[in-house]
Amino acid sequence: MKNILIIRFSSFGDIILTTGIIKQIKFQRPNYRIDVLTSAEYAPIFKKFPYVRDVYVINKEMHITSYIAYLKKIPKYDYIFDLHANVYSLIAKIFLHGKTATYNKNSIARRLFVKFKIGKVFLKKHVVQKYYDVVQKTLNLKQILNINELKPFIPNTYNGEKNLSEKKGTVITIHPFASKQTKVWPHFNDLIKVLSDSGAIVNIIGIGDIEVSPTVNNLTGHRHFDSLVEIISKSDILISNDSGPMHLAVALNINLIAIFGSTTRELGFYPIFDNCKILEYPNLSCRPCHVHGLAECPLNDFSCMLSTSIEEVRFNTISILSTLI
Repeated sequence: MKNILIIRFSSFGDIILTTGIIKQIKFQRPNYRIDVLTSAEYAPIFKKFPYVRDVYVINKEMHITSYIAYLKKIPKYDYIFDLHANVYSLIAKIFLHGKTATYNKNSIARRLFVKFKIGKVFLKKHVVQKYYDVVQKTLNLKQILNINELKPFIPNTYNGEKNLSEKKGTVITIHPFASKQTKVWPHFNDLIKVLSDSGAIVNIIGIGDIEVSPTVNNLTGHRHFDSLVEIISKSDILISNDSGPMHLAVALNINLIAIFGSTTRELGFYPIFDNCKILEYPNLSCRPCHVHGLAECPLNDFSCMLSTSIEEVRFNTISILSTLI
């Protein structure tokens, strides 16, 4: 019996992406016990996750001395996998007991690519492949040729009626927000009106302000993980920017349209799994402009997002929904 600890503190989407790796470890090594060390706000992700035994939780406000004291109380592990690779995970590896291995973030290569558009050859792997590389080598797991075997996974406990209201029809959920403004598609208000006028049930989720008509379900402000899971899992499709809920839709196996602007495939977080459609303007020389996106377009024209039209998003939405009939 081997004991494994997975370390990943943030953020929402990055932690969702670890779930497929944990599932794959458990499938190949069913007798191994897997625990997680994460931040308190993301601990609910693992609350109902069937492949994790215990979750160790830290708070952002925790003083370094308290953090170290907490680490010293965590039992010894056979293997400790650092899937975050930051200062806090480094400290954890120093004070925890067990054989450690850390995933390669390719930080330098990513920044060189953003700044000078060089080194693309070193950025071919998705982050789930980078996660898997470190555990595969250490645990002698099988080679994965189909990336869908590493697809994130969240148990869908809402497999019944999809509708969130008494109305019956197509349910489209939209997440129009993102952590940085250059990752936000500016036409969501118009798209919401077009889709709502077509007779679809439209839900809006996320943390932010948006004005919508009374015919649209404004569900913004829901921060609890279970609430997001319920809303997205009862949808026929999610339309989103590059964001955490985008990864949650993938993990719930819900059809996804993801609109990308300032970030690109080479940064490693594209939803390239089954049931995912990415809309972008790929030939702009300014993309990507930053590893995580920026508050405003450096060129002041926002071509990366403005080039994706409402009609293109609507057409792809209809095309995907037509396959569900």
